[in-house]
Amino acid sequence: MQEAVEFRLGWLGPARVRFVMGILCILVCLPPLRAQDAASPPADFRPGLCFSQTRPLSAKQKAALIQDLKRLTGFMEIATDEYGFLTAGNRANLVAGSATARALIEAVVDGGDSYTVESHYQSPAVAFARIRARLDYVDEKVTPRLRQGLWSVEMDFHDYKQLRGEADVITAFDPSLTLLHELAHAVLRLRDSTSKADPLGDCERHINVIRRELGLPERQNYESVNTQAVSPYGTAQRVLGEIRFARIDPGKGVKKSRLTFDVGNVYTGSLVTPGPAAVH
Repeated sequence: MQEAVEFRLGWLGPARVRFVMGILCILVCLPPLRAQDAASPPADFRPGLCFSQTRPLSAKQKAALIQDLKRLTGFMEIATDEYGFLTAGNRANLVAGSATARALIEAVVDGGDSYTVESHYQSPAVAFARIRARLDYVDEKVTPRLRQGLWSVEMDFHDYKQLRGEADVITAFDPSLTLLHELAHAVLRLRDSTSKADPLGDCERHINVIRRELGLPERQNYESVNTQAVSPYGTAQRVLGEIRFARIDPGKGVKKSRLTFDVGNVYTGSLVTPGPAAVH
């Protein structure tokens, strides 16, 4: 055993020992490897708004949403790139639209957060649309203390088929405007109504500015007014939800209108009762 040890040490020799010790010194001086933080951005992180590939919208839904965003913002070159990310194109190519909607979309496209639009068709958990924070992180390698986030915008296009009302009121509550409502939550940190003293909430007030700039009726209540109704096809009872709108026409006064929908076809069973329910 001792001879074997002496043989190995002799094989190293003074020169080889110095070489090995030098390598060890270099390794000791290197900074330690850091385990990837749970809140680190994924390798494919990219800010902006994209359409989900795992929960994709149909081609028709996506095309309609992009067309409506053009109408809302006036940006005629809004499109998606090869990776499904929304692009504004040449922003000087502008036709009408809402300045408030443009500012919101620009904040989304140019900002540091990432938003993924997902289809949740006939979801019992999603009423029209909702936004959820998936991840909030700080990437120290790029800009220390810059907090960015990953958001999921979940949309249930089945729910919009339940709406009944005049054409301009349905336009005032179409998927593109509810998408802007959800984005305003994340971008502007605006909140929905939380008390009877404020039936609308800051977020929907902001969306009403967009409606006003587009000449659309403005929403009057965040929570739907639910009442019992008898189905015209039988005697079964159902719950009818109502969202109220109003538009001030110069010289004509205030024109009131409403959207109605079958609550049981939109909300989960636990919410199918008379009384208020949040409608995003």
